[in-house]
Amino acid sequence: LRDMNGNTSSILAIELLAAAQGVDLRKPNKPSASLQEVMALIRERVPFYDKDRYFGPDIQQITDLVASGLLNRFVDAEMMTSFS
Repeated sequence: LRDMNGNTSSILAIELLAAAQGVDLRKPNKPSASLQEVMALIRERVPFYDKDRYFGPDIQQITDLVASGLLNRFVDAEMMTSFS
């Protein structure tokens, strides 16, 4: 299960990076206040992709963010219990 947890965190990190890039590309449109907070957490660790670069360190930064639990406050508690 530890391996699955690590892999899931990495997958979520990649999805978050892709979503953050998409949100940035939609400027000047603004996302919800909650999403702006998530974007700030992501962008303080990984800058906007304005040119190609190696993604490994960026993925690790956001994997660590996911594993830290800092994003948990953006997940509805009901959502977490709906799978029980």
